[in-house]
Amino acid sequence: MAPSPAKKKLGTILKTSEPAARLRRMSTGPDVRQRVRHALYGVGVVDAWRRGGRVAVVLFESEALPMEIAARELVDVAAPSGLAVESIAPAMTGSWERGVAQQTLEAMRLGVVPSANLDAYTVGRDYELDLVDADLENARTEGGAVRAFLGDYGVGKTHLLELIQQRALEANFLVARVVLDPEETSPAHPKRVYRAVVRSLTYPDQRSAEGLGLLPLLQKVAAEAPQATANGAKGQAPHLYLKAAVGYFNALNSCTDKNLPRGVGTDQLAVWVERSRELLLDWIEGHPTLSNQVIDAQLSKLKGRHPHVYSLMDYRPWSRIYGYLLSGISTVARAVGYSGLVVLLDEAEFYSLLNKDNRSFAQDLFKTWTYAATGPSGDAAALPFEPELVGIGGRGVQRKIPAWFGARPGVYFVCAMTPHGDGLEALKGAIPASQITLLNPLTPSDYLELTSRVCDFYASSRDDWTLQAGLVAPMAKVVRGLIQTGYVTTPRHAMKFIIEFLDVVRYHPSEVGNVVRNLQDEILL
Repeated sequence: MAPSPAKKKLGTILKTSEPAARLRRMSTGPDVRQRVRHALYGVGVVDAWRRGGRVAVVLFESEALPMEIAARELVDVAAPSGLAVESIAPAMTGSWERGVAQQTLEAMRLGVVPSANLDAYTVGRDYELDLVDADLENARTEGGAVRAFLGDYGVGKTHLLELIQQRALEANFLVARVVLDPEETSPAHPKRVYRAVVRSLTYPDQRSAEGLGLLPLLQKVAAEAPQATANGAKGQAPHLYLKAAVGYFNALNSCTDKNLPRGVGTDQLAVWVERSRELLLDWIEGHPTLSNQVIDAQLSKLKGRHPHVYSLMDYRPWSRIYGYLLSGISTVARAVGYSGLVVLLDEAEFYSLLNKDNRSFAQDLFKTWTYAATGPSGDAAALPFEPELVGIGGRGVQRKIPAWFGARPGVYFVCAMTPHGDGLEALKGAIPASQITLLNPLTPSDYLELTSRVCDFYASSRDDWTLQAGLVAPMAKVVRGLIQTGYVTTPRHAMKFIIEFLDVVRYHPSEVGNVVRNLQDEILL
């Protein structure tokens, strides 16, 4: 999305100030051994210029090796710009470890919300987070929960989902976060959304690992709780899909020279087992693969009796089957020590881009997955639809499977949406009104708190410069004026502006007045 004219003008004010002009003049000069300063790495010496003076190779005092830095990011230490910043009491003492503060600031400069320490710069969301904490507790103890967050662009929906992900991992849930779109992850095609959910799974005991899918869970269940696939609610049969997945996974792990599959020689065993495991995972994770009949024929070479491998098709009416699968995954996860499964769907407003038929199937996905999360809690009467009549797809035994698996699966289903007429109506028809929450924009006092927290990171980032504590309130006043005039519209944009403003304060204190006057003149603060 292109920046608004207001945002372009704001950027111009900062870029056309005297410090920025000095940067451009410096970047055109090829002086080697020139002393320079960088906002993140501190003071260094230019060892060489490259790309016509646009990039400098700098030996920083804080770094062991030379680094390539864009010339526009460097300040000439020798320039008469009042770079020697004096500490004026009272100074703001940063509370963050220096390395953490530097990494966080670098992300903020790029307009990116850093993934670490999300709570540290989250403001104005206490009410929503209290709801989330209660929902997570309900999912853990009562069997499931559902929530929808509505908010305009830039209000912080994605940031909130990232917070929920962090909180859920801390509460020992498996977490999947998926961004919906009309093609790859259309809510009208439940298998595609299910595949994206599985692909994005994050484990609380392996948070930094990506793309693990179901393999760690299947390994753990096969080793510690192979009977978990039979732990359905009273009267439920063993899980139609997971029983086969875990059973075959165990059988493949048991293959040895003395326990060879039928028709497989000793010299072929390792390759055959690896190929069979890949087929098994591709099937249960919803990836495009061979037909279930071919996979079943391959795995039937294993000795003993094993469940049938049923089809998992990319058919629009199959949302109930994939909701059943997700609740089964959550149930077996609880059997091996996890709290359950949290599924986060972002950009649910893409519903509005679908045609009439696809909208109907997309709404079925929201309905069946809501029912998979809330059905076990026994509050089906609060649902705004008739649950037993929605999303029944498949053939034969598939049409008889329940909407969820397990007495208390522990599924928490969350979606975020920008309010839109059609999409909003679809959501209201799928999620109880009491579980739909409107995200309000941050207030001026919230932005004051945000300014204080960003300043804390900035003050923590270097030990060779101090930030005046008295600067926080005036700067928050500037930010508040920018918000009121529409030049700053999101917390992310506010963070970026605060960092850029502090850079001027740090490296060019004599220019702060000019920058503020420019803001006053151009934006009418």
